[in-house]
Amino acid sequence: MTQQQTNEKTNASLLAKHAARQLAVQCLYQRSYRDPQPTTEQLIQYVLGMQEDEEDVSIDMQVAPDEKLLRGIVSGSGEQAAMLEEKLGAALGARWPGSRLTPLMKAILRAACYELLYHPELTPAIILDEYVTIAADFYEEQETRLLNGLLQEVARAVRGA
Repeated sequence: MTQQQTNEKTNASLLAKHAARQLAVQCLYQRSYRDPQPTTEQLIQYVLGMQEDEEDVSIDMQVAPDEKLLRGIVSGSGEQAAMLEEKLGAALGARWPGSRLTPLMKAILRAACYELLYHPELTPAIILDEYVTIAADFYEEQETRLLNGLLQEVARAVRGA
């Protein structure tokens, strides 16, 4: 394999992981509005269906998502919801109670916190960069900077980074 082919394969893998994280955030956001709680598969199928509906596209997908990562974040965040809330509450403290955060911010923070806890092979910088980039897809600069600061607090609390 040539260096160019290796680089293209790496780039495609990174784009697939980014797409998985974007969709995972969408799934966690949708979960916050659903009662009773849908299964991981129901959430994923719903969000993928939204992406296919041209009138309802919220994310411009360049490649198919890494489905293993997508399912891992969505199912893991659901299974570990109470522990993630505890970690986020401890990291953000009284200054940033859950009531001050939008449901989308909470979804981004939950997904990032899950990866910080359960993907130690990734550096906090990589995880934070991914989720700040995702935040920028939805928020203006001021909210994105706020979320960046909150993510840094969570990373320090969870990883000591």
